[in-house]
Amino acid sequence: MRLWIAPVIAGLIAASALGGYKTATIRRDDARTYAQWRETALHQEAVNATGPHVLLLGDSIAERADLRELGGVPVFNAAIASSRLDTAAKLGPPLASTLRSPMIVIAIGINDSTRGSETDPNAWAKEFSALLTALHGRRLCLASILPTQNKQPYADTFSAQAASRLNAKLAGLARQHGATLIPAFPVDTVDGVHPSASVAKAWREAVQSHC
Repeated sequence: MRLWIAPVIAGLIAASALGGYKTATIRRDDARTYAQWRETALHQEAVNATGPHVLLLGDSIAERADLRELGGVPVFNAAIASSRLDTAAKLGPPLASTLRSPMIVIAIGINDSTRGSETDPNAWAKEFSALLTALHGRRLCLASILPTQNKQPYADTFSAQAASRLNAKLAGLARQHGATLIPAFPVDTVDGVHPSASVAKAWREAVQSHC
């Protein structure tokens, strides 16, 4: 997402990847540093996690969703703000193996719909299919890309048409790989893309009811 967040270091020392990291708004220039830091931290904390965990892959919407458990199994939130599919594809298989994940929830795609740098839908579907193949043998839940709103500062950042094309591919991937598809629904956002508190709650409930 284009709303960059970074860890408050003192909070992170005490925080767990299984709960919500304490965060603070930072400059966009720091987004890549944050993503690199978070990838490293996630791998380290996965090694230290006790027992199987549901793995959540995604972008800032998923990272901020506060999804803590599914079916009584704790959730390891490996979503990273600003992520595109390639980040989830890189993180997913090794983390799922380390965490002995019985279920994977993937909520990714809005950043692949960024105006001016939209990912080709066919290439996106091919990469996504390869990821799902690598995660074969686990329950797979795919969250549809939520709609955006005409609100600042992200009113014109993402292409609704591009997101719609990716959602169509996602539905086909769910059928092809026997995954559960979590449908999109109308939303209210705080900034054009990130869900309000009530919508974030509705999204968690949708994941819990479908998965």
